Amino acid sequence: MDRIVCIVVCSLCIVSTVESQGLNRPLIPAPENVRVDQNSVSHTSVWLTWDLVAKADSYTVTLRPISLTASGIGSGIREKFTIIRGLLPNTDYEFTIRAVKGDNVGVPAVITQRTALPAARNLQINSTTVTATSMTVTWSAIQDVEYYKVAVDPPIGVIGTGSRTYTTSITLRGMSANTLYNIIIIPFNYVGDGARATVSHYTKMRPPTRLVVNLATVTSSTIGFQWQQVDGTHGYQLRVSPSVPGLDLNQLILETEFVLRRLSPDVLYLI
Repeated sequence: MDRIVCIVVCSLCIVSTVESQGLNRPLIPAPENVRVDQNSVSHTSVWLTWDLVAKADSYTVTLRPISLTASGIGSGIREKFTIIRGLLPNTDYEFTIRAVKGDNVGVPAVITQRTALPAARNLQINSTTVTATSMTVTWSAIQDVEYYKVAVDPPIGVIGTGSRTYTTSITLRGMSANTLYNIIIIPFNYVGDGARATVSHYTKMRPPTRLVVNLATVTSSTIGFQWQQVDGTHGYQLRVSPSVPGLDLNQLILETEFVLRRLSPDVLYLI
């Protein structure tokens, strides 16, 4: 009989000890409806949301792989959302959310999300392709990309803006002369739009029109000619074939007429 009493007393002691340590305190459930706002996913950030857990004081959010640059994680989150920034592009992350009441940490809810693609690198204009109405853009390939979106600003009349390409170059046409264009390349895959890369470049000025020879100036050693003014120009340079002795090809002609001198007789000149 004494032995039985002893066992009962010891059992009560164990129960009392368990209660005093809080091991039988109510279990805090995991947050429900944990989701990622897909419109918020970028190459370095995501926006997590979840439903409120009754009587929770705050929430703890952790991620894997561990990031030393990420913000928006840790403990003491009072809202039912967090914006996590400082992530790596094109990387799968596992996010764990727990509700907290005092020193009681609840059951975890887990969600995974991949960040969007990084911006295209080495985006450039091939200067040899630039004309008054077109230019070719090139960039380096991005891993895991499905295609690239192309946008141009200003877009009016440009053939190629709003298109998609599966290669790392595109020739844009229908541009206006002597105009600064911003070309934007956006990589895309199943996650959505990646980071944007932008390059800017002017189109060339249109060539002079109505270039005519003034017949009254044509002699055995001279030719005079004139042309229509080109808007936006600061001056004009000449190229003559065959070459003319003493002609400075670097001189800037400020007028819309010029007389070539010291020419050879009976020679066809290309101006």
